[in-house]
Amino acid sequence: MTEHINYDVVEQCVKNILSLIKPVEDDRRKRLSAIQELSNSIPKVAALRGAVFKPFGSFVSNLYSNSGDLDISVHLPNNSIISKKKKQYVLRELMRVLQNRGVAGYVQFVPFARVPVLQYVSNTFGISCDISVNNYPGRIKSKIFCWISSLDVRFGDMVLLIKEWAKAQNINDPKTGTLNSYSLCLLVLFHFQVIFICGISSYTDT
Repeated sequence: MTEHINYDVVEQCVKNILSLIKPVEDDRRKRLSAIQELSNSIPKVAALRGAVFKPFGSFVSNLYSNSGDLDISVHLPNNSIISKKKKQYVLRELMRVLQNRGVAGYVQFVPFARVPVLQYVSNTFGISCDISVNNYPGRIKSKIFCWISSLDVRFGDMVLLIKEWAKAQNINDPKTGTLNSYSLCLLVLFHFQVIFICGISSYTDT
């Protein structure tokens, strides 16, 4: 016997979940303020002189939840390609400054990851930040997803729902060998592509 699905109930459930996790203007302002706070912390640090902090990831692609992390790339002047050792040094200096100035609460430095990263929580804004150095690929991928999400609002909603589901199932943490947010976005994109192709096929077959 086929179980009857009440789609009105499902739709209302989805709307309720999205209303709880979708960001509002205050969430966006806090993230922008956290970036500015970071910029204000480094003017006297030699290793960071002239550096520019650029957001990327879900914040830029507009696929972030109100509890999502903020990905930030430190772009150094006249250093399009720098060594991993140099990146580690820059992040150590940044960690020292953030701690000395009381900007960061929880801090974790992961120097030997494929992409060295500094993770901290802003004491002022309560935003979790992941900082890497010269992360051009991350910024490019973010802009691509921003363009895709602008084509259909349902894509962004589906990404948020899948991320929330993955978090609840403990399969959204690459440090433990599960999927990162970028992989989840690709899976949602593939699903949309399949639906679109099947729709075109059904239309041409009639």
